[in-house]
Amino acid sequence: MNADVFKHLSTQIQTAPLCVDPYPHIYVEQVFPEDFYEELLENLPDTSHYTSLADTDKVSKGSYQERSIYPLHPSDAQAPCWQSLSTILHSDAWINLALSKFDAHVKERFGILSHAIQYSPIAQLVKDHSNYAIGPHTDLPHRVCTFLFYLPKTKDQKHLGTSIYRPRDPSWKCEGHHHYVFKDFIKEKTLPFLPNSLFAFLKSDHSFHGVEPIEEKHIERNLINSYVKWNVK
Repeated sequence: MNADVFKHLSTQIQTAPLCVDPYPHIYVEQVFPEDFYEELLENLPDTSHYTSLADTDKVSKGSYQERSIYPLHPSDAQAPCWQSLSTILHSDAWINLALSKFDAHVKERFGILSHAIQYSPIAQLVKDHSNYAIGPHTDLPHRVCTFLFYLPKTKDQKHLGTSIYRPRDPSWKCEGHHHYVFKDFIKEKTLPFLPNSLFAFLKSDHSFHGVEPIEEKHIERNLINSYVKWNVK
């Protein structure tokens, strides 16, 4: 693991203000050292290495054809910078860092089960194209917290960030198995899709988020989706 990169990442996340409305989340700029970020961009895997989400068992067949994914794992053959980051995002140190940012809220969610839970990390590269959109949803129940590392080359895609939503019906909660239509929600804000930035949040039954339809042509939206999941021993 690249100790300098992890130290920088850790400092940026630990010092980021924690917002709790409408659910716990953070937004971080300069999340990686600048030179390391540039190295990541220069070594993004070729599109041919990605798999369309529609061709996986993660969604209904044919859904989300504008999104492709590339699993990250330290054992995969890839550029040294990606091996280094993959090692970080699969380490116990990363799990501890991710959970500690939302510590009180994680304990509130799991209560007396906290001692019986084991955690594991997942990380993947994501590439979205024109016409991609995903309606408000809260993420699947096995997720504890999600970290979305934005990877644009310039500030031109600032408006393409993930948005936070609040249901028009305040009593509306969701365990996490459904995606909803935008008209039933109020968009609270969009976390800017800026170079070297991060949007992270705690999964709950009201952690509604999504991506507005990407209407521009010839768009390529790159990010890392890293999350911690839980299992009862």
